[in-house]
Amino acid sequence: MTVFFIELRRLAAHRLYAALLALVLLYGRHVMHTRIILGIGGTAPFSALSFGTYLLNLLPLLALLAVLLAAQFLSPSARALRALTQAAPYPPARLRAARGLAAACALLFAALASAAYALVFYAITFGRIFFS
Repeated sequence: MTVFFIELRRLAAHRLYAALLALVLLYGRHVMHTRIILGIGGTAPFSALSFGTYLLNLLPLLALLAVLLAAQFLSPSARALRALTQAAPYPPARLRAARGLAAACALLFAALASAAYALVFYAITFGRIFFS
């Protein structure tokens, strides 16, 4: 479990992850304030269709984030770290699983942060977060 937390901290502390997380949140804010506030398909802005459209607009950026998180495993610093991880007493499959799980958790955090922004926006703007 220690390897998982080390990998998660390494991914979360990376400047590229922080920049892409900020980009996802800023783009989500832009989509929410320009498209979703008007309503989608004749529905109210706080409908489930509008929320689904918001998440669908963020999906390409989240996919890019997933690709870049996976690319972190092939970076020069990861290759330099490979000599140390091969000398570790853990099986290589367990190390790969911990690294993959850390990348999945970092991506899940970005997706939940963007969904949380939408819910906070709905709560502030409309006084509720439940969809009608």
